[in-house]
Amino acid sequence: MAGESILIVEDEPIVVLDMKSRLKKLGYHVVGDVRTGEEAVTAVKELLPALVLMDIQLEGEMDGIDAAEEIQRQIETPVIFVTATSDGETRARAKTSRASGYILKPFNEREIEVSIEMALYKHQVDRELRRSREAALKAVKAQNEFVANMTHELRTPLNSIIGMTELLRPRIQDRESGEYLDILRQSSTTLLSIINGILDFSKLEDGKMQLHERRFDLPTLLSRVLDQVAVQAAKQGLRLECELHPDCACELRGDEYKLQQILVNLLSNAVKFTEEGRVRLAVRRDPHQEPVSDENGGPKTPVFEFEVSDTGVGIPQDQIQAMFQPFTQVNQGSTRKQGGTGIGLTLVRDMSTVMGGTVDIRSDLGAGSEARVRLPLGTSSEPADHSLHQPLPERITTLHVLSASAERIRYLAEWCEVWGVGFVGHHSKDAALQALQTGPPGAVLCVETGIPGYEALRGELQCGLSGESPLLGVVTIRSIARDERPNSFTACGNTRSVLEPLRVEQLRSVLAGLAVAADTNDTQHDQRTSDADANDGRRAGSSAGGRSSGGRNAAGRGSSAAEGRLLRTFLEAAEREAGLRSGEPIDSERLVPVVKRIRAEAEQEGLSELSEQLFRLMIALRRDDRQTVRQLLQYFARLCDETVHE
Repeated sequence: MAGESILIVEDEPIVVLDMKSRLKKLGYHVVGDVRTGEEAVTAVKELLPALVLMDIQLEGEMDGIDAAEEIQRQIETPVIFVTATSDGETRARAKTSRASGYILKPFNEREIEVSIEMALYKHQVDRELRRSREAALKAVKAQNEFVANMTHELRTPLNSIIGMTELLRPRIQDRESGEYLDILRQSSTTLLSIINGILDFSKLEDGKMQLHERRFDLPTLLSRVLDQVAVQAAKQGLRLECELHPDCACELRGDEYKLQQILVNLLSNAVKFTEEGRVRLAVRRDPHQEPVSDENGGPKTPVFEFEVSDTGVGIPQDQIQAMFQPFTQVNQGSTRKQGGTGIGLTLVRDMSTVMGGTVDIRSDLGAGSEARVRLPLGTSSEPADHSLHQPLPERITTLHVLSASAERIRYLAEWCEVWGVGFVGHHSKDAALQALQTGPPGAVLCVETGIPGYEALRGELQCGLSGESPLLGVVTIRSIARDERPNSFTACGNTRSVLEPLRVEQLRSVLAGLAVAADTNDTQHDQRTSDADANDGRRAGSSAGGRSSGGRNAAGRGSSAAEGRLLRTFLEAAEREAGLRSGEPIDSERLVPVVKRIRAEAEQEGLSELSEQLFRLMIALRRDDRQTVRQLLQYFARLCDETVHE
């Protein structure tokens, strides 16, 4: 690269003359020479040479190494040290200055020519690489901005599609049309999940992912997560299980959205790569990790463990770490078969890291997988006021669970201890029948519909329990994948059903409803055997008709006690989960899940009019009809007060 301009920094005039002569002979142009480090920095900025030849021992306070560091910081002009100093300390300092060469005096022309050529070539390559990197970063930034804008634009109509299908579904009576609508909703939800994942991935790549912490109810969050994967699991014939340990059923503080994304990605991945068996989510406080200390000296934050396990194809040990790389799958051919973007586990890892947690995956090929996410999540400083922990009515003495899963039996036994009722687990129908025949009254049988001998169990229960039956009612755990009758134990007395995946809050609500129904049946029996009670019943009916200016009637209302209980539950949940009475603006996204959950319980209790009014509230929330929302909320509050005073 002959002809390039060079600056000489040297305080020995004879050496300067020698270097000028040699450089001129080699075809280089010397633009100047200076004696101090300070002069060198100034000359480089003014003359802009292609390269600097600099001695280390110079006059002034700044030696050659200090000057080279300043030049690299400001201008990045390549510097070659030409010095007689060769001690270890000086060489160590020279390395940190990012110099392009180190030549010891005396030197020959060939040595300096090679050093200059190499330094100039390296500087040119580095400059081109920097330009390419800057161009690539600009392109990535533009791409991420485009992805963010597009995903926002796509999410708006998708949310409308999902909302409208939810509102339309209860009005569809034709089974085939209902199935088509369910497919539409599930496909829209899946597409929305993919879009959200891409948006989150672009934020992580761009370094814009931030934490948005707030209080949230963990059982409610888990219910939303299970809803997103339940249909696909049922279609594949998989058993989807959820174990929420009692000490975790509480209000937490953290980034609710990121936790939901982590769990949805893990569960979706497990369902996708599991052909038969089960997928299980277990939530517990991590027994092996101490709570995380607060940096400000506040209370320690407990660590929660979210474990997702499956009976799927598994992952080879040597490929587990590669699974966390974006757009990677164990078998690239599986992308077409199972689908997916290949960024699920990358999002899980990066979101967990942002939240201060860790991810651990254990698996063997053909033996299933187990993913554990450990996250520090703050617990509410206020006393727990969760209905899930309240004791069941005294009318229920024992819960008998007939299940093929030992894990489910152990799990429900823990909750029965919280609810203050006895518990007996069974793996066979014969054992369950024997226990029910000899046990105390007030027993409830909870049975999985797919267990061996299920069809024979109904007839044997009806014929085998004679006299004063101890059986208060039956709760069936049904799969949405099978066409099963929800109330197939009607002849055995009170019967209710819950859908897989079993949510413990729904089970508790159904059990409480059985007790209320049993009390109501006893009251009605006493009324039929007493003329006075019959007259009271007619007066009560007249009073109800007078109060029901909106067309409410006894048949549509169901039990006043059950209605009052559900209204109180709804208002408390709306305040707790959506900030309804705390002065916050009404947030439809937070309130709609509460309405859906309470409406499902109202339908279980046979409260058709309450269910209809809740449906009207859901429509008003979806349409952002604030006036109707306020009117319905006032109506529910007034109705709740009336049922309390009845």
